[in-house]
Amino acid sequence: MPLAKDVDLDAGDAGTGRAAIHKAAYWGHAHTTKTLTQDLRVNPNVRDSEGDTALHDAARFGHVEVVKLLLATPGIQVGIKNNKGLTALALAEDYGKPEVAAMLRAKGSRL
Repeated sequence: MPLAKDVDLDAGDAGTGRAAIHKAAYWGHAHTTKTLTQDLRVNPNVRDSEGDTALHDAARFGHVEVVKLLLATPGIQVGIKNNKGLTALALAEDYGKPEVAAMLRAKGSRL
C-alpha cells in the first residue's frame, strides 16, 4: 500500500513528539530505519519533546545496526544535546554501550 502524499513522517505524536524515526530507533528496527532514512529521506535530526533524536534512542539501547544506518545518513548531526544536555555519545557511555560510543567518537561526537 503506498503512503499518502500528504503524510509528514517527520511529525511527532501529540503526547511525546516522537516521530516514526524515533520509534524505529528505540526498538532497534534496522530495516524500518533504513527505509525511513534512505528511501523516504526523513529528517534524522528531528527531536521529540525531551530533545532526543533517533540517534539518542539507538545509542541508549545499543542498537548497533541502527546507529550505523543513522551515521550514514546525509545531514546527521552527532553532537545534538537533548533537554538534559546529553549527546547520543553521553547516553551510550551512561548506558554501557562501548561499541556505539566508539562509533560516535569516530564520527566526531563529543560528550
